[in-house]
Amino acid sequence: MKKHILKKFLHESELSQAVIEKLNTSNLSIPLNGNLKIKRIAKGFTTFLPTEDNKFFKPLPYSHNRQIKLIPEPDPILVYFHAAYLNFIQINIKKGEIFEKLNEEKKNEVKNDFNKLNNRNTSA
Repeated sequence: MKKHILKKFLHESELSQAVIEKLNTSNLSIPLNGNLKIKRIAKGFTTFLPTEDNKFFKPLPYSHNRQIKLIPEPDPILVYFHAAYLNFIQINIKKGEIFEKLNEEKKNEVKNDFNKLNNRNTSA
């Protein structure tokens, strides 16, 4: 199992070099800089943001103080997978501790550990 999760955004796709050149030479795209203030997105239009590695993704438009802020949305599958991976690590650690206590006949402590482990998994 990998020790890290690669960042990926919702609705992310890779652009071909021809499309990138077309966007750079046409007025189809709006350059993003600190001075740009989006007040509205026309009905029927969809916003996309580019990344540095020739990909683009669909951001979440969020209205704040009558301006639209484009927020990148992480891919929820990766978010859930990462959370499950972190829980899996904790479960394996606790499982080892519980089996050690079972071997040492510390049954009262084992009961407490099971309760803690169960509470952690149901609250996540």
